[in-house]
Amino acid sequence: MLQHVVRGTAERVGRLLRSQAQLFDLHARRAALRLTPDGVHDLRVLLRRIRAAVWIVARLGAAGDVRGLRRSLRRLGRALGERRLLDVAADDATAYGLDTAPLAQERERTGRAILKQLRPDRRAKLVARLRAAAAVMPAGDGLPAALAARARRLESALARAHRSARDMHLLRIELKKARYILEALDRDAAFIKPLQDAIGRAHDLDVMQQLVGRHPRAEQDRRRADRRSRARMKRVVARAAAELERP
Repeated sequence: MLQHVVRGTAERVGRLLRSQAQLFDLHARRAALRLTPDGVHDLRVLLRRIRAAVWIVARLGAAGDVRGLRRSLRRLGRALGERRLLDVAADDATAYGLDTAPLAQERERTGRAILKQLRPDRRAKLVARLRAAAAVMPAGDGLPAALAARARRLESALARAHRSARDMHLLRIELKKARYILEALDRDAAFIKPLQDAIGRAHDLDVMQQLVGRHPRAEQDRRRADRRSRARMKRVVARAAAELERP
């Protein structure tokens, strides 16, 4: 019975990865031609979903160079994340009437880093690796234990979240990982997004002020988002952990 469940999970995630490989190729080509804020955001979200699917494949005991694939995805994700942070900071700075000039040089640098990762040869190699990973045949049953460990990491991040803004941001990272893993497994995850967004809003406004200067209204909005986050994080984390550990 357990092998049947594992095989079904592998088949589902394999189909998902094949679809994601095709979408990645499309979005990456568009981003390489014109690096817009929306394009960066869409590619970054897709990459998170891909990384969640690859994480599951690795826990199913997949053969092949999954580790190398995960490193490549992580490098691209880091470059996209840096650019996205600056894009949001620029939008927020404009909304609050702050000078965006200090962001220009870093935005150019991160743009070059992304385009380097999206060169045709690297893009083709990454798509080929994704398609190879999609052919996973389950060779083990490490997924339930890995999901339980993921739940424990989420709970540990919650226990530390009160200490600093950085720890709250680390909780958001764990929430994002949990959300996309649950989505890949076709489990309930929509309830995570409002908390993820609230923590993200507080973080974005904090980073924006560090980069371009303090603003009283921005700080007021940051504190409001932080209060919303803290009011709901225990409830959301408990539910997410339960979903991760559900048989």
